[in-house]
Amino acid sequence: MTVYYCYAVTNTGDITLGLHDLVDSELGTIFTGSSYSLTAGSSVDTVALGYSIPKVINATTTNTATWTAYNAGPVDTVEAQASATVTAAPVIPILGPVGLIGLIVLLALWALWSLGWKHRNRLPEPAS
Repeated sequence: MTVYYCYAVTNTGDITLGLHDLVDSELGTIFTGSSYSLTAGSSVDTVALGYSIPKVINATTTNTATWTAYNAGPVDTVEAQASATVTAAPVIPILGPVGLIGLIVLLALWALWSLGWKHRNRLPEPAS
């Protein structure tokens, strides 16, 4: 199953943060030094930043992501971390239009064959 990850962060501080790094424990580095002015009180997510993050998951997986926001200098660095678990569920196939038509034809052929077999193997009628 393909999972599309979306990471979001909110600046709860009182300064604007202009550079961002995002690292995930399962997916690795997603971006480093991404430029975005995240003003105090504002939020942003990876979709708004233009990132599509798909991953095929076949087993229950727990990701821990670390989002670091900073300015170009030794100060003004903040970090947020969160975890999420993806539970892989069995996929139930769904027939599209062509598959559905094929299934109907197959069932019709089976019904005709079944009726023909019963007709061929019918007991003779008693003589009068």
